[in-house]
This record gives sequence, C-alpha cells and structure tokens, in this order.
Amino acid sequence: MQPTSPQVTDPARRRLFLGGALGGALGGALGGALGLASGARAQAAPARAEPLPGSVLAVGSAIRADNAVVWDDLARRAGGPGSRVAVFTAPAGNPDAAATAISEGLTARGLEAVHIRVGPRIAGQDLAAAVEDPGWVALLDSSAAAFISGGAQARLMDMLRPGGRDSALMTALQRLFDRGGLVAGESAGAAVMSEDIFREPPSDPLRALKAPLVGGRDIGRGLGLLRHDLVIDQHFLRRGRIARLAALMRQRGRVLGVGVEEHTAVAVQRDRLEVVGHHGVVIIDATSATAPAPSNAPFEWRGLRVWLLDHGDRFDLGSRTLEPAAARRARPPVAPGAAGTGTADDGPPRPINDILGEQQFALAMQRLATGGAHEVIGLAFDARPLRDDPAPTLGFEFRLRARPASLAWRERIASLDRWTVADLELDIVPVRIHQPLFKPFTL
Repeated sequence: MQPTSPQVTDPARRRLFLGGALGGALGGALGGALGLASGARAQAAPARAEPLPGSVLAVGSAIRADNAVVWDDLARRAGGPGSRVAVFTAPAGNPDAAATAISEGLTARGLEAVHIRVGPRIAGQDLAAAVEDPGWVALLDSSAAAFISGGAQARLMDMLRPGGRDSALMTALQRLFDRGGLVAGESAGAAVMSEDIFREPPSDPLRALKAPLVGGRDIGRGLGLLRHDLVIDQHFLRRGRIARLAALMRQRGRVLGVGVEEHTAVAVQRDRLEVVGHHGVVIIDATSATAPAPSNAPFEWRGLRVWLLDHGDRFDLGSRTLEPAAARRARPPVAPGAAGTGTADDGPPRPINDILGEQQFALAMQRLATGGAHEVIGLAFDARPLRDDPAPTLGFEFRLRARPASLAWRERIASLDRWTVADLELDIVPVRIHQPLFKPFTL
C-alpha cells in the first residue's frame, strides 16, 4: 500500500494530523527520519506484574467543550503545552468529526493533536494494512499521550487485535504506556481500559443480572492497562449500570469495579485513583462478597463494599483506603445510619422503586448518609417485560447498609450538595415480581 502524507492544519495554533491512508511514501520518509523499518467465551488477558508504569484517564462520557476541569487535568497529565497527543477515533461513528472536536479541546491548551486516522469507518481504507503501517506507528511512538474517542468498544478492539493478535498499533500503544505515557479515553474509550470489558451488551443493564453475558458478543478482552482484577464502566449513574458491572465482575471473577459518571474522570496510576469532576464515581469491592452455591440459581451477591466519590477524592485500590478531597475533609464527617444524622421529621428512607434509574443509586447512598436509617432498599424490575425477556418475573432488591467503618462528607457547591460516602455494604438479592404487575382499576 502506498501512503499519502498526513494533512496538517494549524489555524490559531491548532495542529491536527488528519492524514489519508498512511502507507509507503510517508512510511519510507518518516521511517528514515526516525530510524524505523519500513466469540465463544470471553478470554481475560494474562495478568502482568504490578506496578504498571503508565497512567490512565478514563472519562465517563464525551468531554464537553465547557468541561474545563477535565480538559485541564488531561492536558497537565499529558505533559502540558507542546506535548503531542495521538488521537484514536476508531470507535466513533464519524471519526473525522470526533477528531476535530477532540483536537479543539487539546490544542486550546497548547497540545498537539495527531489523528491516528485508522478505523473501520474510514472509507476506502485497507484496515488490515493500516494497523501494521510503520507511518502510523511512528506517529504514536513520537507521542507523549494517546486519547481514545467514544463510540463502540468493539470497533476499537477488533481493529487493534484482529483475530485476537496484537497489531503493530496495539503494540505501539502498549509501548507508550510502558514508557510512562498517558492513555486517556472518553465513554467507549474509557470502557476499554481494563482487561475485561463490555463489547456490545444489551442496552438494558438489568438483563445482565437475568442471563449470563455472552463472551465475544457482550463482553471481551480490553486493553488491560489497569489492575487485572479491576473492571471499569462509564455513563454509570445516569444509565444505572451498577447491575451490569456487578454481573461482569462476578462472571469473570474480578473483585474491583469502578463506575465513572458522565462529565467525570478517574485518573489511575498504579494503585492510586483520583476523581476529576463533580458528577460521581462508584467503587465496588467484592473481595469478601458471597454468593449462593447453585450455579443455576438467580444472580445473588451479598456483602459487597461500595464507595461514592467526588472531585478531588483519592482512593488506594490496593489497601481500599479513601482520602477525601481537602474541602470535604476539613468538615467533620457523619456516620451513615447513626442517630441524629437526619432531620426531626425524617422517617425511615422511602424504598426506591427504580434503583437503576438516573442517579438513583447515588441518591440511595446519600439517603443512608443523611436519613438516620440503618438500611436503604431499592428495587430493579421490568414492569412490562418484553417478549424476549429471559425471566419476566425476576427482579432484584438492592440493600444498602451502614458498616462500622462507614463515613460520609458533604460539601456545598453552587447550591448543590456534593457527597463522599465511604464503605457501605450492598446486597443484591433476587425477588419475584408478579406479572402483570398492575391491572386496570375496577369497582
């Protein structure tokens, strides 16, 4: 394949490499200049020795142009002004539009955006040749960081690992990470960071609790840049994805889960995690969780530990210890479930009828911190199951309880309360839902 030179635009100090199919001419020229030579079951990647030298920044959704907190943090971790960031848009439905939007956020902060214009949605491209092309590899090797767009996780992983083997681009991305570089991603680009990932799972997260996830379709192998026992997910609180994250963790034997909400990021280096943005991150620890013995029984998991984190909070993934942000740490914490934490007219917290609804799991954790009750209960069920529902009468009860070590911190920002809630206990247990759940009222 004969390459064409990448197109470079630099209006107002913006630099975006949008090249066409990068092949021989660029490969030879760039190679000479840089001294380069011209599903069935989900399979987990082999665990590497810890600690890992690079860092990850996983953003729970596409980064809005006005999200200065996340953009500025990304720019700092990428090396600051003048640093080159290789932009992957293979997951995106419109890769060139995605590259333009991402480059604007990067170049506005003085970074150089280099578009690795390789992917299944690039018209006329020989994808098998492009992922092995030395020109694209050279651009990645000369970058301080990489950024992966949102879209579909399967598009990216199938491109980087055709037939299950690492391509030259995948190997170059691993080299970037191994030399201490930053690998950042938004939405789908965040979801591929762990070894076990969601590929194209059902849109309804409740389905993951009702039937096993299918390897090669619903779940598969990701980049493996985080601890081998950790799974990450995105759009987490808005879309009620705690159900599917718990299902994947239990099915694959992973004991740590990190759910990142939209417009929020987690920065992870070795075992240190830091939250960037004010919309929430949930951490799940299943180390001591128990499940019923029969393999054919409905999903049930008891004794999970959960945390709700906010901007500036830090968490050690190895020791499971939390360091709240300084602004919240300056105020005395409250003990969830303790008498006197609610107001005088507070009764027991009301059950939450749709615990998988938007922000409802975070709300349940906050209620436990403020209501004075020892337990908060939420339900997850289908009121009107679809015809293909594998278990129409199966629902789940989510029980949140305070533990002896549970604590909560509150901070008021722009008339809104921001919470850090530490070390609650969660049970997910099956319940039977009557179908039909309701009937027309008659006298």
